Amino acid sequence: AAYTCEGGEFAGEVQGETGNICAPRCSGSNFECPGNVPAGVTAKPQCMLYDVNQVPYCGLFCEIDSQCPSGAVCKKISSPEVSLCIHPLSFSEWVSGQAQRIKLAVGFPTGASHDAKG
Repeated sequence: AAYTCEGGEFAGEVQGETGNICAPRCSGSNFECPGNVPAGVTAKPQCMLYDVNQVPYCGLFCEIDSQCPSGAVCKKISSPEVSLCIHPLSFSEWVSGQAQRIKLAVGFPTGASHDAKG
């Protein structure tokens, strides 16, 4: 089941995880994320990812699977310890789509406000 991202979102993968996320860029000097999440989603968009060029992206910060969009799971990432919504992919799906996804690492941009520890 291929998962497609909406307009304004970039298909990405989080370092060390086999899965797909849809990540809009964080905007402005205060690193805001768009608040428009799909209906029923209670995970909070957080500016918590960045690519190799240090461009910040938003991820969906979660605590349990039910907070994530349909088909996504709440995966705990070890460093720094946060959980975010990831759409699982089989290994073959992950490999075949790798070229289209941006590589993202978890990390909060300097100056971004985050309450992930709360």
